[in-house]
Amino acid sequence: MEQEWSALETLQDDLIRSMKNQKDDEDNIEQILSQTECIFTKPAEMWRNSNYEIRQLLFMVWFAGVLYYKKDS
Repeated sequence: MEQEWSALETLQDDLIRSMKNQKDDEDNIEQILSQTECIFTKPAEMWRNSNYEIRQLLFMVWFAGVLYYKKDS
């Protein structure tokens, strides 16, 4: 009986850990979507408030846009 109880506790711990990881993943996805929306709707604000990687990404997108429009002209 104690072995079965121990096995059930282990399964419960695994389930709780799995559910927590899933919730963390969902929160991470929501945060990424929110940041992506801000990048496209408020790039100047993201430039001021973001870290180096976001600034670099915004600069690359701007530079690619410049090259694309100059190519078409």
